[in-house]
Amino acid sequence: MSKPTKSPKQIISLAEMSTWQSGLTQMAVHRVIRRYCDDFLQQYGLTTMQWLIIGTIYDAGDKGIRVTELAEKAGTTLSYMTTTLNKLEDMRIICRIDLPSDNRSRAMIVCDHFRSTCIEIEEGIRDVLRQHIYSRLTRPELEAYIKTLQILADD
Repeated sequence: MSKPTKSPKQIISLAEMSTWQSGLTQMAVHRVIRRYCDDFLQQYGLTTMQWLIIGTIYDAGDKGIRVTELAEKAGTTLSYMTTTLNKLEDMRIICRIDLPSDNRSRAMIVCDHFRSTCIEIEEGIRDVLRQHIYSRLTRPELEAYIKTLQILADD
C-alpha cells in the first residue's frame, strides 16, 4: 500500500489572510525547519536551541562571548542560558575563559576539539534544509525570505 500524497495547501493572498492564519503559517514553517534540524542534530546529542547557542559562541571566536550577551542574543533568560551552558560544558563542547579586560568576568568559547564538529554540523544541516525545505524555493525567493526575516527580527 502506497503512502497517501499530501495535497498542496491553497495559497492565500496577503489581502485575504487573517492575522491568525499568518501566525499559524509562520509557526508551521518554524516547526518544519526545527524538526529537520532536531532530527539531524540527534546524532550529536544536541537540540536545535543548543546548536543555535553553540553557533553563536562559535561566531564569537577566541575572544568568546559573555553569558549575559548570549542570553540577550538568544532572546532567553539568564537562568535558562546558564543551565544550557552548564550542560554544554559538561558535554565538553564549550569552555569558559577569563576575560583579560575584567578579572571578575568570564566568557564562553567553543572548545578547540569541537570546532571541526561545528563545521561538520553546519554543512550537514545546510544539506538537509536544502534538500527538504529550500529546494521548494528559487534562489531569489530564498534570499527574499531570509532578508525579510532579518528585517522583521530587528525590533
